[in-house]
Amino acid sequence: MPNAQNVLLRYNMSHSSKSGQTASGTAGRLTRINGKTLIRHHTNSIWEYCLRDQTGNVHGRVPEDIIITTLTRLEAGYINTYSNVKNHPGWQTAYMRAPRPVNLVNAAGNLTQSQNVWTYPCHYCGIVLPEQLIEVDHRQPKSRPGPAILKSLHTLHNQYAGSGAHGRKATQLDNIMQNGNIQPITPKGWSWGNWQSGLATRVNALATANDPLAHINAQAKQDRYRITEYGETFLSVCVMYYGQSRTEKICVNNLINLVPACGICNGASGKGASAHAHQ
Repeated sequence: MPNAQNVLLRYNMSHSSKSGQTASGTAGRLTRINGKTLIRHHTNSIWEYCLRDQTGNVHGRVPEDIIITTLTRLEAGYINTYSNVKNHPGWQTAYMRAPRPVNLVNAAGNLTQSQNVWTYPCHYCGIVLPEQLIEVDHRQPKSRPGPAILKSLHTLHNQYAGSGAHGRKATQLDNIMQNGNIQPITPKGWSWGNWQSGLATRVNALATANDPLAHINAQAKQDRYRITEYGETFLSVCVMYYGQSRTEKICVNNLINLVPACGICNGASGKGASAHAHQ
């Protein structure tokens, strides 16, 4: 796990990246901020990281202890082989893994019930499947890490994005990591048909049209996916410490971003897009 000494050692290496970094819900990858450089400096007896522009002004000053705490929480949720998240006790509890009977058709063609087997409900449609048949879905797609990075930022610290943690998973992330007192994350309950035909965007649009608070909810979601200067400082430290590719992988393959899904829902398009996903 990162600590202040290890991060400082990396910062002092001449070849470590010091360029400012940002992310957006539309850009695929982390993006360099031209004209801003990561620095570590001392203010009122507190060591801070921030970004310095070409005129010498500093932006997004974050105390070193907050940087280290956030790095530690981010890394604690990282799953190197993402499918192995099914072995994480907190994730199992959060997503309602439990022994349940499963219907089978026997050799005589009769419907029977099996003995209890370990199962998960799909996070999207709620169908219950044996654990071996449940897939692990990236809530924000691994092909476009930007939204997953922003999801991590607003979950980990309320000043890194326009608004902080939202939803049952984000607000109890530490309990999930430690398998503590966890409130189950119930399925979305999206009906079969249009949703599972890959028309997630249309389903979400219809739900929005019937929501009297849609304009408020849409603005709140945009705020969660808007990075702040403090978030840019934190991302710059991440890239300095981990490198760009590993930073993206840590955010994408993270407890924050992984959910159980049936094969059909896992393949549906649009369910994680920052513009319209229900999350």
